Amino acid sequence: MGTDLNLLLKTALAAIAILGCTRAALAQPVTSGMVPPRRVTDARGVDLVSGDLPINIPLVSFGENATTLSASFEILATKISAPPGNFMLYAGGALAAGLRPQAQTMGADGSPDEFGPFENIIFPNGAGFALSPGQYSWSYHTNLDGSRYTHSFGTTHFTRFQSSDPNLVGVYDAAGDRGIPAQQQVGAYDLLDRIVMANGEEWRFYRQVITVPCTFTPPAVCQTPTWPLARLRFVTSSRGYGIQFLYMSDTTPASNVSSGNWIAPRRITGYNKASVYCDESALQECAAVSSLPSADVSYNSAAATATIRQPGAADGVEITFSTGWQIPSSMRHTAVPNSTVTFQYGSDNVSQLYVSRIADSDGQWNYSRLTYVDDSGHIPYMTASSTNPAGSAVGIFGYGIFGTIQTFTDELGRSYYYSDGYPFRDWGRSEPESDENLIDRDERNNVTAITRYPKPNTGLPPLTLYTATFPVDCTNPRTCNYPITATDANGNGWSYTYAPEHGGVLTETGPLTPTRQADGSMANVRPQKRYEYAQRYAWIANGSGGYMHGPTAIWLLTRERRCNATAAAGAGCAGGAADEVVTDYDYGPDSGPNTLILRGIAVTAYVAGAPATLRTCYGYDAAGNRISETQPRAGLGSCP
Repeated sequence: MGTDLNLLLKTALAAIAILGCTRAALAQPVTSGMVPPRRVTDARGVDLVSGDLPINIPLVSFGENATTLSASFEILATKISAPPGNFMLYAGGALAAGLRPQAQTMGADGSPDEFGPFENIIFPNGAGFALSPGQYSWSYHTNLDGSRYTHSFGTTHFTRFQSSDPNLVGVYDAAGDRGIPAQQQVGAYDLLDRIVMANGEEWRFYRQVITVPCTFTPPAVCQTPTWPLARLRFVTSSRGYGIQFLYMSDTTPASNVSSGNWIAPRRITGYNKASVYCDESALQECAAVSSLPSADVSYNSAAATATIRQPGAADGVEITFSTGWQIPSSMRHTAVPNSTVTFQYGSDNVSQLYVSRIADSDGQWNYSRLTYVDDSGHIPYMTASSTNPAGSAVGIFGYGIFGTIQTFTDELGRSYYYSDGYPFRDWGRSEPESDENLIDRDERNNVTAITRYPKPNTGLPPLTLYTATFPVDCTNPRTCNYPITATDANGNGWSYTYAPEHGGVLTETGPLTPTRQADGSMANVRPQKRYEYAQRYAWIANGSGGYMHGPTAIWLLTRERRCNATAAAGAGCAGGAADEVVTDYDYGPDSGPNTLILRGIAVTAYVAGAPATLRTCYGYDAAGNRISETQPRAGLGSCP
């Protein structure tokens, strides 16, 4: 989405933001209708709604200047308990279950867009490792063409789309990225076979799935005679990236209780398929990949520790597991003195485990949690608090199951009240002095209006900060969650059109703006940006010393046009070519090697009656990291 609209929505949403961090903005446009799920985390990183501590340890990353393919260990401290047994079973299992290839699909503020608990899915953050069946919503919207999708519940924008066209069936986020379930099912889990981005980029997951005898130590009992196991061997992007996952053992375990080494990761490597050939479908280690710099994990059964090191690092993060609870009891950075963080856990009144204490060199954080059960046995509400080392506390009250809250109380004792009723979304916030910000949303959770109501008895009228319109139906999930129009508090309006094939913006037309003309006069003009796209293939190694194009074509932004002073007229400007500024984007030749990372940007405009071009070129290392930039003053006619 255009810069103006992003800024407009962010400004309107700033008044209703609560605890949480904003990540860096994307280089690519994002959907202004996408609002990230609310995360009520304290300064120590504990999620007060769930009572859990998300632990994230980055491993490898490739293609930072495109769609980033990366992997990390993501562990929820209270969610990895396992039956008593071999250390490798629960340490390796905990780390394997937290091994996530990640796509950086973001919300409007740069935060990950992900499923809420109602959907019981995480996608694409944590994409493809495990997709729990969850609950298929009973509430559907049926489009005029007969296709239908689930209504959005909670903080999610995600929907399950059903159609007679098999190329549309799947699970979608608001940006139009599509998750396609695999035919495999492992125990309680479904698996994603592919994620197809709206622009055509495809992520494919290669897994090993086996079945072993089920044997538990009493009193634990096997419900079935066999036990399914799955592990991720590779994930690849059709841009030409890949990640390989190696494990402690490739020998089929005798039973589920001896499967720790089979599921325990030991080496994770990102690689450039344009320079390294690997047949991922063979599900075997690729020696050429293994020789590259890799993240690794080592285990110490006697000390009940696992140490995770990033590529090229001699030190790393050491996690110590409690053999009683079989959950993390401490973490430290092996090269940093006094970096140990210890964790303690409690159990609330309905036996839900939560982080009750965290201690580090800065002091001690304490937590409390209480769950309310109604007469029917349901759990409608919960309350939790966090007290920092200085003795200041924050607290929440609300619907824990949907990740939403009704009240947040800050360190100064000020209370903020949230409208989060059915279907358990963020409908706005009331400030401590009773001024309010209310949000209107459509059934897919897109923000259609934000209205600010002043403090009582001020005599001031309500102020509409933002309005937007979206398609009523969603016959095309690649575009239906993008705004058609948007208007700010001053009545300035923008309108948009999109490419149905991939959802990219085609035209962005702004509000009437006073603009100086070539003759020095002023005129009101609606500025318009026009965007052009082309399908390109990555070129990757073919294993015989040559190159072949990738499996799927990808839509890339190739040109942007705008008028300096006059209005848009057809495909050009009313003032002719001399009034037009053209920006071209270069992704390299249609030959190998090429992973379609942006090579250069050329801006052409008329200067003193003649066209002039300023060109910026970029260089990258083998991991897709930008390592050089040639400024326009170099006068290059093309980028190398």
